[in-house]
Amino acid sequence: MKKFLLFFLFLAAGRSIISQTRIFNIDGVYYDVKGNVFSGHYKEYDGKGTLVLEIPVKDGLLEGQVIYYYPNGKMKELRTYSQGILNGVWMEWDEEGNKIAEASYSMGLKDGKWYIWDKKGNLRIDMTYKKGKRIGIWRYFDENGKEIDSKVYSEE
Repeated sequence: MKKFLLFFLFLAAGRSIISQTRIFNIDGVYYDVKGNVFSGHYKEYDGKGTLVLEIPVKDGLLEGQVIYYYPNGKMKELRTYSQGILNGVWMEWDEEGNKIAEASYSMGLKDGKWYIWDKKGNLRIDMTYKKGKRIGIWRYFDENGKEIDSKVYSEE
């Protein structure tokens, strides 16, 4: 009897993980299935019950860190939003968990340092933006870390 109850509890818990609130994005605003503006922490799972997406929503708009996952459970991408607009850090990883990109946004515009790495962890591009425009010295590196090119952008 105990085994049956334990099995039933696991079955019920598994169903609650896979069954989830459905939300829809219409022109950047999130709604539930009844058409109400959604607020809350939404998690989306694939058909196997693996977490693929987490999004925080406040008053229908993305607010906080949106996280995408690979099927193996490792983080794929992290984006930071404020009132539905990219604002803050954005990072991306490969399937092995190596960081391959890091960037910064300010109210939807590229702003700050941006880095791109190859799958071996070598920095390949170092660049800077200010209010969506390229600025400063952009540096490009080969697979051994040697600078192979650079370009200077002025703050016009």
